Amino acid sequence: MSKGICTLFLPHFGALAVTHARSLEDEEVIVHNGTTTTSASMPLLERGLILGDTLHRTKALFPQAHLVLRDLTLEDAFWDHILNQLYKLTPQIQPVSDRGFIGRWIHAQSFVRADFEALLCTMQAPAGYAANPTLSMLCATASPPGQLSIVHPHEEAHMLNNMSARNLCCFGFHKSLIDLLLDVGLETLSKIR
Repeated sequence: MSKGICTLFLPHFGALAVTHARSLEDEEVIVHNGTTTTSASMPLLERGLILGDTLHRTKALFPQAHLVLRDLTLEDAFWDHILNQLYKLTPQIQPVSDRGFIGRWIHAQSFVRADFEALLCTMQAPAGYAANPTLSMLCATASPPGQLSIVHPHEEAHMLNNMSARNLCCFGFHKSLIDLLLDVGLETLSKIR
């Protein structure tokens, strides 16, 4: 794929790093910083675990999960591993450096789609493909784990009409602001812009 831009979204990056390093692939993992949840395995995120929630609340809601203290050195090493895997598929990668965003993000272009989708499946990572980086990132937040969702230019308005304002949490927007947007009737991204 060469026209447009693809964004790989790893909302479960910290948990993915831990499971890779400690051979916990079959376990549901919650990564925390001592007080709040910083990452979790994809199945837990799909079941409603909220990143940034208190560790006490998270433990009460998901008592079966394996709790692990966040290890930034481990995450940095795993990040290099992921970038290396992507670089083997295409040299046109650009990590998105914004610590306010949930998880980790990478833009990519000019890759063989089948190879890229195989990597997504392995990592259980969602990805989005669109005409520009902003739309591809939004598309990635709505994509199912392990799949590449594509938004063609003529589908952009439809995507924004159907995308909840709740997706803004992935970009560092505080829950109270998102709740306010919903309370005043701005429930989709098309109404906000």
